[in-house]
Amino acid sequence: MKMGEERTDVLVVGSGIGGASAAVSAFEKGVSVTLITKAKGPAEATTRYAQGGIATLGAEDSPALFEGDILSAGCGINDPSAVRILTTEGPKLVEEVLMGRLRVPFDRDSQGRLVFGRESGHSVPRILHCADATGSAIEKAFMQYILQKTHIRVLTEVHAFDLLLRDGGVWGCTILQKGGVELQPLLARKTILATGGIGDLYLYSTNPPGNSGDGVAMAARAGALIRHAEFIQFHPTVYFPPEGTGWRPLLITEAIRGEGAILRNARGEAFMERYDPVRKDLSYRYLIATAVEKEIQDTGGVVLDLEPVLKKVDFPHRFPSVYQGCLKVGLDILKEGRIPVQPAQHFFCGGIAVNENGQTTLSNLYAVGECAESGVHGADRLSSTSLLEGLVWGWRAGAHAGEGIRSFTDTAIPTVVAPSCECVDQPLPSGFTREKFRRLQTLMWKEVGIQRTLSGLEHTYIEALKLKGEADDYARFRVDPELNAFRNACLLASIISRSAAGRKSSLGSHRLRE
Repeated sequence: MKMGEERTDVLVVGSGIGGASAAVSAFEKGVSVTLITKAKGPAEATTRYAQGGIATLGAEDSPALFEGDILSAGCGINDPSAVRILTTEGPKLVEEVLMGRLRVPFDRDSQGRLVFGRESGHSVPRILHCADATGSAIEKAFMQYILQKTHIRVLTEVHAFDLLLRDGGVWGCTILQKGGVELQPLLARKTILATGGIGDLYLYSTNPPGNSGDGVAMAARAGALIRHAEFIQFHPTVYFPPEGTGWRPLLITEAIRGEGAILRNARGEAFMERYDPVRKDLSYRYLIATAVEKEIQDTGGVVLDLEPVLKKVDFPHRFPSVYQGCLKVGLDILKEGRIPVQPAQHFFCGGIAVNENGQTTLSNLYAVGECAESGVHGADRLSSTSLLEGLVWGWRAGAHAGEGIRSFTDTAIPTVVAPSCECVDQPLPSGFTREKFRRLQTLMWKEVGIQRTLSGLEHTYIEALKLKGEADDYARFRVDPELNAFRNACLLASIISRSAAGRKSSLGSHRLRE
């Protein structure tokens, strides 16, 4: 079959927990599903790098208590109905899908009972873990299920460029396959974006490479509503290996603080009680990230004191990813007893506006996971709710899309022609994309980081548009995945900085310098 004739009922762009759950849910409605990812393998998604766990209902918990914690972390601007969906449907899907169908090996005690951990912002222990590699375990289980049992078509190393529009609706997107030189249309009755986060926009991020906000940019160019783009979460405890080692920042899961680790400044002071006397080291992420940054500026550094944890648990067994990751870059946790930490960009709380079924403001287009703004997170995400949101909204979106197609089987895909590229021999300047990307990342880190100023945000907006203009000029003449990623990042940077400049006071993860 020629790529120009490629058609599917449901197209899922992205293979993380949101995309995977959407694909399975849609397939179970009896429709054809194609899942594409730009990664080399379907399991290579941001979900895989989630050290923390997945929130559900603990032994002494209730949906109302869980809901209250989410609303408090989100500073009350969450959508209460969306939060209620998460807290009521989420635990059922964790039990029925993750544990029942996929057999995800969550930690259990010697009696075989589930072990619930506690993390930042949670009133009670309600977090399920697979050691400190929960996302990897879930992603692996989903991909094994998809590839071995459901026969959902999976295409790897396929880059999505732009949504295909006709008659006011979305009918798939243009793609570039590995080794291809021309964009091709991949037509679909329903399209579900699950493209992950925006880590590539920042100089320092916990995200793996490739998170350039592609889905949000695609939707924005098509005219979809983007909501709450100013809210970007920074993880407070990230280890930065020494310069020259070639290693990326290493996320230090807050489950370690849940086991009793303490943040201390360069003077040895346990400082979080000054910022949040009640929750202390398990306060909300935006408060901890802001506090850590301030203590670094005031005292010269912050460390995570591990001594209380080392006395309590077998650290290499309980936190193998953190232990081995630090060991690889020369930090022996058992010997040092502490980890130097500082904040890094972590999660995009805003995104493509969607309703309870993941539907965007464009017909036939859905969005789930980190690229979507469902109303759950508000101004700052409660820890370990991202995997749960991806599972719930992925499942809902897939089911809704599949049911809609099954109910209207006569809905034909219109003829949509992919826009052609004016390919000419105009090479990119040497290092253009790399150098421009670095410039954008440095600007975003400085002006749209943990602490912001209105003047800095306006400056970023103007500069991002200039960089986007340069990228657009070259994109007219070539089909290049890296250039397209930079083009997407510039558009998203302009949206984020503009949205942030419009919020004149601090709220949650949007902090303005006084």
